[in-house]
Amino acid sequence: MSTFRFPNPRWACLCLATALIPLAAGCDSGSPAAPSTPAASVPGASTNPAPTSAAASLIVDSFEIEPWPGAVNSAGSYSYLPTVVLREVGGKSAAHLRSLTFSLPNRATEVIDTGCLPTTQSRVVPAGQNWDTSEVYLYCLGLECSTNLAGASVKVVVAYTDDQGVSGQVESTVTVEN
Repeated sequence: MSTFRFPNPRWACLCLATALIPLAAGCDSGSPAAPSTPAASVPGASTNPAPTSAAASLIVDSFEIEPWPGAVNSAGSYSYLPTVVLREVGGKSAAHLRSLTFSLPNRATEVIDTGCLPTTQSRVVPAGQNWDTSEVYLYCLGLECSTNLAGASVKVVVAYTDDQGVSGQVESTVTVEN
């Protein structure tokens, strides 16, 4: 027969105290319990909490796509450099970036996730402040396409969470110029 040992004796006390709290709450202390008043009921009121929205509120301040210098490579694919400026306008919470997803006309997508943001600071848009793609590793920024995107529309969707972990997203579309 094996015996379980807590690695730290304090954990045993915590577990014992946690197990006894519900028992102590139901014990009679010798004095009569105060009568409980039922909660008032409002007809038509929902007992479900209202859905929460992200405390951080991002907008895409600007979004441009330009041909990368030497835009056409030897394989015939075109390279583009997106520039995105985000602004947190709620002023209550930072926006913690999860991803920037670029949707190209040929149904291809390019995703910049937190692996392309080198520091914890580069992944956050502080409340009331701006963020731009200069925070992204340069090698993650190139958008590759087999066709020339001049005149085509490209969309970016930015996924983020606020300080409490509530998710939000914002998107913007731009037409690529020659």
